[in-house]
Amino acid sequence: MTPKEELSTRELIKAKALKLFAEKGIDGVSVREIAKETGQNISQISYYFESKEGLYRTIIKDHSQVISQKIHDVILNLKDEKLTPSHFEAEMKKFIAIFVDMRLQNPHISRIMQRETLDGMPFVKDIHNETIKPLVGLIESIMEKSQKMNIVKKDVPVRVFFILLTESIWGFMAKKECKWDLMAKTCNFPKDRDLFIENVYNIFFKGILK
Repeated sequence: MTPKEELSTRELIKAKALKLFAEKGIDGVSVREIAKETGQNISQISYYFESKEGLYRTIIKDHSQVISQKIHDVILNLKDEKLTPSHFEAEMKKFIAIFVDMRLQNPHISRIMQRETLDGMPFVKDIHNETIKPLVGLIESIMEKSQKMNIVKKDVPVRVFFILLTESIWGFMAKKECKWDLMAKTCNFPKDRDLFIENVYNIFFKGILK
Protein backbone atom coordinates (compact mmCIF):
# COMPACT_ATOMS: atom_id res chain seq x y z
CA MET A 1 0.00 0.00 0.00
CA THR A 2 1.41 3.41 -1.01
CA PRO A 3 1.62 6.31 1.52
CA LYS A 4 -1.26 7.98 -0.33
CA GLU A 5 -3.39 4.85 -0.06
CA GLU A 6 -2.52 4.51 3.63
CA LEU A 7 -3.61 8.09 4.26
CA SER A 8 -6.83 7.50 2.34
CA THR A 9 -7.59 4.35 4.35
CA ARG A 10 -6.84 6.12 7.62
CA GLU A 11 -9.12 9.05 6.75
CA LEU A 12 -11.89 6.69 5.61
CA ILE A 13 -11.81 4.88 8.95
CA LYS A 14 -11.91 8.20 10.81
CA ALA A 15 -14.83 9.53 8.75
CA LYS A 16 -16.98 6.43 9.17
CA ALA A 17 -16.14 6.06 12.86
CA LEU A 18 -16.94 9.74 13.46
CA LYS A 19 -20.52 9.20 12.29
CA LEU A 20 -20.92 6.05 14.37
CA PHE A 21 -19.50 7.65 17.52
CA ALA A 22 -21.80 10.65 17.08
CA GLU A 23 -24.87 8.46 16.70
CA LYS A 24 -24.16 5.84 19.38
CA GLY A 25 -21.39 7.11 21.64
CA ILE A 26 -18.08 5.36 22.12
CA ASP A 27 -19.58 2.62 24.31
CA GLY A 28 -22.28 1.87 21.75
CA VAL A 29 -19.84 1.16 18.91
CA SER A 30 -17.64 -1.91 18.51
CA VAL A 31 -14.42 -2.24 16.54
CA ARG A 32 -16.11 -4.93 14.49
CA GLU A 33 -18.89 -2.49 13.55
CA ILE A 34 -16.35 0.15 12.50
CA ALA A 35 -14.50 -2.43 10.41
CA LYS A 36 -17.72 -3.51 8.70
CA GLU A 37 -18.76 0.09 8.01
CA THR A 38 -15.39 0.96 6.47
CA GLY A 39 -14.85 -2.29 4.59
CA GLN A 40 -11.57 -2.80 6.45
CA ASN A 41 -10.49 -5.59 8.76
CA ILE A 42 -10.05 -5.16 12.50
CA SER A 43 -6.26 -5.48 12.29
CA GLN A 44 -6.07 -2.35 10.11
CA ILE A 45 -7.91 -0.30 12.73
CA SER A 46 -5.46 -1.59 15.33
CA TYR A 47 -2.55 -0.80 13.00
CA TYR A 48 -3.55 2.84 12.50
CA PHE A 49 -5.07 3.67 15.89
CA GLU A 50 -4.14 0.82 18.30
CA SER A 51 -7.68 0.61 19.72
CA LYS A 52 -11.22 1.95 19.49
CA GLU A 53 -10.34 4.49 22.18
CA GLY A 54 -7.26 5.51 20.21
CA LEU A 55 -9.39 6.09 17.12
CA TYR A 56 -11.92 8.09 19.14
CA ARG A 57 -9.21 10.26 20.68
CA THR A 58 -7.51 10.81 17.30
CA ILE A 59 -10.75 12.07 15.77
CA ILE A 60 -11.33 14.52 18.61
CA LYS A 61 -7.70 15.67 18.73
CA ASP A 62 -7.60 16.37 14.99
CA HIS A 63 -10.76 18.49 15.14
CA SER A 64 -9.65 20.25 18.34
CA GLN A 65 -6.38 21.26 16.69
CA VAL A 66 -8.23 22.75 13.71
CA ILE A 67 -10.53 24.78 15.97
CA SER A 68 -7.62 25.80 18.18
CA GLN A 69 -5.68 27.14 15.19
CA LYS A 70 -8.66 29.15 13.95
CA ILE A 71 -9.17 30.73 17.38
CA HIS A 72 -5.45 31.39 17.65
CA ASP A 73 -5.51 33.24 14.31
CA VAL A 74 -8.30 35.52 15.56
CA ILE A 75 -6.38 36.23 18.77
CA LEU A 76 -3.22 37.04 16.82
CA ASN A 77 -5.14 39.48 14.64
CA LEU A 78 -6.24 41.31 17.77
CA LYS A 79 -2.84 41.08 19.41
CA ASP A 80 -0.66 42.20 16.54
CA GLU A 81 -2.62 45.22 15.36
CA LYS A 82 -3.73 48.43 17.03
CA LEU A 83 -7.02 47.61 18.67
CA THR A 84 -9.99 49.74 17.64
CA PRO A 85 -13.72 49.22 18.31
CA SER A 86 -14.41 48.32 14.67
CA HIS A 87 -11.47 45.91 14.53
CA PHE A 88 -12.56 44.32 17.81
CA GLU A 89 -16.09 43.85 16.45
CA ALA A 90 -14.86 42.27 13.20
CA GLU A 91 -12.61 39.77 14.98
CA MET A 92 -15.22 38.84 17.59
CA LYS A 93 -17.67 38.06 14.79
CA LYS A 94 -15.00 35.78 13.30
CA PHE A 95 -14.68 34.15 16.72
CA ILE A 96 -18.44 33.51 16.85
CA ALA A 97 -18.36 32.20 13.28
CA ILE A 98 -15.79 29.54 14.22
CA PHE A 99 -18.27 27.88 16.59
CA VAL A 100 -21.27 28.38 14.32
CA ASP A 101 -19.46 26.88 11.33
CA MET A 102 -18.11 23.99 13.35
CA ARG A 103 -21.66 23.07 14.27
CA LEU A 104 -22.94 23.52 10.71
CA GLN A 105 -20.04 21.84 8.91
CA ASN A 106 -19.15 19.17 11.48
CA PRO A 107 -22.34 18.28 13.37
CA HIS A 108 -20.99 14.83 14.26
CA ILE A 109 -17.93 16.12 16.13
CA SER A 110 -20.11 18.73 17.83
CA ARG A 111 -22.42 16.01 19.17
CA ILE A 112 -19.45 13.95 20.35
CA MET A 113 -17.97 16.91 22.22
CA GLN A 114 -21.29 17.77 23.85
CA ARG A 115 -21.66 14.18 25.04
CA GLU A 116 -18.09 14.22 26.34
CA THR A 117 -18.75 17.45 28.24
CA LEU A 118 -21.91 16.09 29.85
CA ASP A 119 -20.04 12.93 30.87
CA GLY A 120 -17.16 14.90 32.42
CA MET A 121 -14.73 14.44 29.49
CA PRO A 122 -13.62 10.92 30.49
CA PHE A 123 -11.62 10.32 27.30
CA VAL A 124 -10.46 13.73 26.13
CA LYS A 125 -9.83 16.04 29.08
CA ASP A 126 -6.09 15.93 28.41
CA ILE A 127 -6.65 16.75 24.72
CA HIS A 128 -8.86 19.69 25.69
CA ASN A 129 -6.23 20.92 28.16
CA GLU A 130 -3.52 20.62 25.51
CA THR A 131 -5.33 22.29 22.60
CA ILE A 132 -8.02 24.61 23.96
CA LYS A 133 -7.04 25.56 27.51
CA PRO A 134 -3.89 27.52 26.48
CA LEU A 135 -6.10 29.81 24.40
CA VAL A 136 -8.05 30.92 27.46
CA GLY A 137 -5.14 32.95 28.80
CA LEU A 138 -4.63 34.58 25.40
CA ILE A 139 -8.31 35.50 25.14
CA GLU A 140 -8.21 36.96 28.64
CA SER A 141 -5.15 39.05 27.77
CA ILE A 142 -6.88 40.46 24.68
CA MET A 143 -9.98 41.32 26.68
CA GLU A 144 -7.84 42.98 29.34
CA LYS A 145 -6.18 45.00 26.59
CA SER A 146 -9.59 46.02 25.23
CA GLN A 147 -10.65 47.03 28.75
CA LYS A 148 -7.56 49.22 29.18
CA MET A 149 -8.34 50.86 25.84
CA ASN A 150 -11.92 51.56 26.97
CA ILE A 151 -13.49 49.29 24.35
CA VAL A 152 -14.89 46.79 26.84
CA LYS A 153 -16.26 47.52 30.31
CA LYS A 154 -13.80 46.78 33.10
CA ASP A 155 -16.21 44.75 35.26
CA VAL A 156 -16.77 41.97 32.68
CA PRO A 157 -15.75 38.50 34.00
CA VAL A 158 -13.97 37.39 30.84
CA ARG A 159 -13.80 33.62 31.37
CA VAL A 160 -17.45 33.38 32.43
CA PHE A 161 -18.44 35.55 29.47
CA PHE A 162 -16.75 33.37 26.84
CA ILE A 163 -17.97 30.10 28.35
CA LEU A 164 -21.54 31.40 28.28
CA LEU A 165 -21.05 32.66 24.72
CA THR A 166 -19.77 29.37 23.26
CA GLU A 167 -22.16 27.14 25.20
CA SER A 168 -25.12 29.31 24.17
CA ILE A 169 -24.21 28.98 20.49
CA TRP A 170 -23.91 25.20 20.68
CA GLY A 171 -26.99 24.83 22.87
CA PHE A 172 -29.14 26.89 20.50
CA MET A 173 -27.96 24.98 17.44
CA ALA A 174 -28.39 21.60 19.16
CA LYS A 175 -32.03 22.42 19.92
CA LYS A 176 -32.47 23.61 16.34
CA GLU A 177 -31.22 20.24 15.08
CA CYS A 178 -33.74 18.48 17.34
CA LYS A 179 -36.55 20.37 15.56
CA TRP A 180 -37.96 21.48 18.91
CA ASP A 181 -41.28 23.30 18.37
CA LEU A 182 -40.07 26.37 20.24
CA MET A 183 -37.30 26.82 17.64
CA ALA A 184 -39.68 26.86 14.65
CA LYS A 185 -39.64 30.63 14.10
CA THR A 186 -35.94 31.19 14.76
CA CYS A 187 -32.99 31.12 12.35
CA ASN A 188 -32.99 28.66 9.46
CA PHE A 189 -29.52 27.28 8.84
CA PRO A 190 -27.46 27.59 6.76
CA LYS A 191 -29.44 30.39 5.07
CA ASP A 192 -29.49 32.60 8.18
CA ARG A 193 -25.88 31.93 9.23
CA ASP A 194 -24.71 35.55 8.90
CA LEU A 195 -27.85 36.90 10.57
CA PHE A 196 -27.36 34.50 13.48
CA ILE A 197 -23.73 35.60 13.93
CA GLU A 198 -24.86 39.24 13.92
CA ASN A 199 -27.59 38.48 16.48
CA VAL A 200 -25.19 36.62 18.78
CA TYR A 201 -22.71 39.49 18.60
CA ASN A 202 -25.39 42.06 19.41
CA ILE A 203 -26.82 40.04 22.30
CA PHE A 204 -23.50 39.23 23.93
CA PHE A 205 -21.12 42.03 23.02
CA LYS A 206 -23.23 45.17 22.83
CA GLY A 207 -23.84 44.92 26.57
CA ILE A 208 -20.14 44.80 27.48
CA LEU A 209 -18.87 47.56 25.20
CA LYS A 210 -18.11 51.01 26.58
